[in-house]
Amino acid sequence: DPKGLKLFLDELGLQVSGVHISLSQLTGEKGEYNIEFFKALGANIIIIPHDKRINNPAEIDDLIKELNTLTERLAIHDLQLGFHNHAKEFQSFQESTFWDHLAQNTPQDFVLQLDVGWALFAGQNPNKLVKQYPNRTITTHIKRRTYQGKPGTVSENTPVILGSDGFDWANY
Repeated sequence: DPKGLKLFLDELGLQVSGVHISLSQLTGEKGEYNIEFFKALGANIIIIPHDKRINNPAEIDDLIKELNTLTERLAIHDLQLGFHNHAKEFQSFQESTFWDHLAQNTPQDFVLQLDVGWALFAGQNPNKLVKQYPNRTITTHIKRRTYQGKPGTVSENTPVILGSDGFDWANY
């Protein structure tokens, strides 16, 4: 019940700005239902949180084609589409990165949702990424990559609370 959920959120003083949802949930009858559901909630941005084709040289262009078609479809509903990064989007591809390829082959209103933690983990400068594609990073995950039971990624002793982590947030 999207109207009931929106009413509940309104009572809590919360406003939906966007959603994370897989591409498969935006196709067919289920896709139309979900689009209307998000609109009723007041969401205006739909972010694809992951797709295994993003760092596959043989499949990334098919993904981009699907994203571009969906961007046009969602625009009719006054919704924007975007993609959320992880570290793998910053792997080298065609003299740049998969993230660059995505950005350069999607429309200017396609949102590049930057996950600062994953960008830093991949050795990227988040500030530079935002400036590289102006007006495309309109939503951001501001966090540090945390230890999640995967030895070798980030030490479980790494401070991850913003401001206590030793990271120069003011300059990023």
